[in-house]
Amino acid sequence: MPKKRLKKYIPSPGKLKRMGLVHILGDQIHNPNLWHLNRHSAAGAAFIGVFCAFLPMPFQMFLSALLALWFHKNLPLSIAFVWISNPFTYAPMFYLNYRVGALLIGESDRPFSIRLTVEWLTNDMLYYWQPLILGSVIVGTIAGALSFALMKGYWRWKVTKNWQKRIEKRQQQFTAEEASSPATKSDD
Repeated sequence: MPKKRLKKYIPSPGKLKRMGLVHILGDQIHNPNLWHLNRHSAAGAAFIGVFCAFLPMPFQMFLSALLALWFHKNLPLSIAFVWISNPFTYAPMFYLNYRVGALLIGESDRPFSIRLTVEWLTNDMLYYWQPLILGSVIVGTIAGALSFALMKGYWRWKVTKNWQKRIEKRQQQFTAEEASSPATKSDD
């Protein structure tokens, strides 16, 4: 089941509760629904984490945790999905976000360059912020919806595959039992 595979990679509730900013969330962090792992909570967490990953803002993980609390989705998984955006993927993600936003606003001929410096953030960000934010919300929503659908589809495929393996195993056991049992013959 996907549950076993996912549990290997996400931190335990105890470990996550000891992390830095998580204590800010208060008693809500002890809600068992935030730690429950099923098809619905995993798919919702995928949407939340991927959506937050596409937002050009600091503390994406904290926003993801707040949304997981609000919507009662798996907290560690939603935080893990945020790591789609990392120092290697920021530039292409933000470039795509900007291009989509600029196309929708009608400013697609404006050049875009990103440098993660204080100067770029204070000067150039004022020039790019509208198309970047619009594109980020749209691309994040689309990517989140795709992640939601893929997680639900993967979970269903994996459960169906496991059920079919069980059925095949039972059929093999039944066939083996029939073959090993002595046949009853009638003397007609």
